[in-house]
Amino acid sequence: AIFKLAVAHEYGYGVKQSSRAAFELYKNASKCGHVAAVFNYGRMLLHGLGGPETEHNVEKGVHNIRYAAESGYIPAGVALGQLYEHGDGVDKNEYTAFEWYQTAAQEDYPDGAYHVGRAYKNGIGVQRDPEKAIKMLQRAMRLGSADSHFEFGVMFRDGVFVERNIYQAAKRFKSAAELGHTAAQYNLGLCYMNGKGVKQDNSEALYWFIKAGYKPGAFDLEKAKGNGQQLEQAK
Repeated sequence: AIFKLAVAHEYGYGVKQSSRAAFELYKNASKCGHVAAVFNYGRMLLHGLGGPETEHNVEKGVHNIRYAAESGYIPAGVALGQLYEHGDGVDKNEYTAFEWYQTAAQEDYPDGAYHVGRAYKNGIGVQRDPEKAIKMLQRAMRLGSADSHFEFGVMFRDGVFVERNIYQAAKRFKSAAELGHTAAQYNLGLCYMNGKGVKQDNSEALYWFIKAGYKPGAFDLEKAKGNGQQLEQAK
């Protein structure tokens, strides 16, 4: 019950959003041995997400995330892999990162499969392998990974490992956008704005730009065509 209340406070589900309250609730739940709470408490410690009046402790945060990962909590394993990939709070080690991603993928965890596919695509902790990259990203899509839909959209748009196809790119951006992927929503807006892979439609473009967090009155679509980077993002 404490853990669910912590999640509610962190994301504002049914209560006023409060990172500080979430921090304290995760902390209390972690003392009871709730592994997911240990992970979330560690995440907030690591990045100082509880606000200025709460503890910011990188070492302790990494310790908690590692504990949760080694206890078998799959999201923590993926998070630990990302720490190793980027050298965030630990010595950078892409091989160790890949091992954690692979462990998560073996459990059919969408983010794990996505990161394994991305690793094969970019040579992160493993030799680049187009065939394995495509296979794992497709698997991640079937598991519901919005990131993998977006990754395929970029691949089809740029012709990386696949034949360039703007229609498939728009299709994949739309699938990711409908799953709440912000970058995909923005790119789908560009597709509609410029008529790339879809029928040109300013109303649809505006809809997806707003979904991605851009101010509805901050740009002129006609002037912005082909230069979407000038759009003003909402704060």
